[in-house]
Amino acid sequence: MSVGALCMIGPACIGLAASPGIAITLFCVGGFAHQMLNGALITLCSDVFESRTVATASGMAGSAAWIGGMLFTYTIGKSADVFGYDPLFVALAAFDLIGAVVLWTVLKTNPKTKTN
Repeated sequence: MSVGALCMIGPACIGLAASPGIAITLFCVGGFAHQMLNGALITLCSDVFESRTVATASGMAGSAAWIGGMLFTYTIGKSADVFGYDPLFVALAAFDLIGAVVLWTVLKTNPKTKTN
């Protein structure tokens, strides 16, 4: 999760790209990083929750992700006409970095993840 979030800094710089090739490369890094984040987070439920609640936690996380994605798409669709797409890529990186900090904070305080 942390490596994926750090890789999202590249796409945040798409607006600064000097050539289309660099912009495409940064966009590809962002796609790869986003899939790293998804892969790490989809398996996290089985590591954090008890086996009888994994499906419920995974379903609730998926529902929250879908609602968040829908709202984000609506918001970006409305604001892209006004501000362009550069703020979108910066926001994606910022949200992923914030998400990594929140995840580490939550995992640090979760009693099940502590070792003896």
